[in-house]
Amino acid sequence: MRLTYKNIVLRDFAAGDEEDMIRWMTVQTQWHQYDSPWLAEQELAAFNAENYRRMAAEYLKKPQRFGERATLQIEDRETGKHIGFVSSYYLDKSFEPLTPPETSCRRAVGIDICEESFRGQERGTNALTLFTAYWCAHGWGTLFLQTWSGNERMMHVAEKLGFRLHRIRRDIYTRGGVCYHNLTYLLDRRRFDVLMPRAERIKLFCKTLFR
Repeated sequence: MRLTYKNIVLRDFAAGDEEDMIRWMTVQTQWHQYDSPWLAEQELAAFNAENYRRMAAEYLKKPQRFGERATLQIEDRETGKHIGFVSSYYLDKSFEPLTPPETSCRRAVGIDICEESFRGQERGTNALTLFTAYWCAHGWGTLFLQTWSGNERMMHVAEKLGFRLHRIRRDIYTRGGVCYHNLTYLLDRRRFDVLMPRAERIKLFCKTLFR
């Protein structure tokens, strides 16, 4: 699947993406400081490049999946460069990540721009706009987004897309001796419809939803 919107493309994982991910997990790791910095040290230390290559190779051998994609890769439309990914996951009634999903679960969306030089140019905003529209088109009228109070850029993007602050868990994370809050946002569909009207979404997805 391949979806295009303004200066970005959302697409399926492809050959070569695994080497980018390995680089993002071993060398170019700055993006972790925006995502979940309190987990970064543990996650980076546990990452095994060869195991990841094997898993990626097995994944690429499988036929392309039909239907919903929990994760899509972000490509810069002008250069074709792989710059990050969007993802989604389930939340339980307490807004904690949930695996496996339940019938009453909630869905949250997120984004990581891993290539430092591509931040601050609306690519993250556009990618998350498109991914949010993707899930709206699949019938998810209620969508959440989670971040932490130290990630001001993500907070700004969430509010720009029409996500409203829904829940605060105070002083959950500590970094550099400073306590930060866990923030959960809920999509206001009326505000999002102003950003990307339904007619525009239909036009955007009509050729791609069933690929």
